[in-house]
Amino acid sequence: MNAQALKESDMNEMILGLMKDKKKRGTMARKKKTKKRPPKGSLTKEEIKSNAEAAFKRQEQIYRDEEARTLQYIRDEAASKEKELNDYYVYCQKFKNEYKTNFNEALKQSEEMRKELSNLRTEYLDLKLLLEDQRKMELNGMFNFYKKKLLDIKAHCVSQTFCDENLKNIVYEILRVIH
Repeated sequence: MNAQALKESDMNEMILGLMKDKKKRGTMARKKKTKKRPPKGSLTKEEIKSNAEAAFKRQEQIYRDEEARTLQYIRDEAASKEKELNDYYVYCQKFKNEYKTNFNEALKQSEEMRKELSNLRTEYLDLKLLLEDQRKMELNGMFNFYKKKLLDIKAHCVSQTFCDENLKNIVYEILRVIH
């Protein structure tokens, strides 16, 4: 068993050794792939300065373009909202005018209805008075007719000797109440 255990430990060491070798080769290969930088001293101060100024100018131009686009977007949005507000204002004005017109028409109709109602009330009162007068006249006519008949009966009873005493008393009583 020792021999077998020894073989396994040897195998493990060999595997670990191979893994380390692979790792070393992988890092070396990666190192070879990296770009070589030019030495620091090869650029002059003026080249560095001009490169930096160019980079700053490009960045500044990018910022200006972005600012211009942002301002244009804000202007477009403001114009859009202003147009929307103006359209809404026009709609509100139309609604206000329509409401005012409808309200004024309703007031006119109400006033006309009030006048018509007043006229109908006056006409009703006039017709009521006229009807009362007609009834009074009819009643007066009936009253005069029956009064005349009663007076005729009274005259007949006075001129005639033959008259029922009860009828005579009734006629006198009615005439007394009437006068």
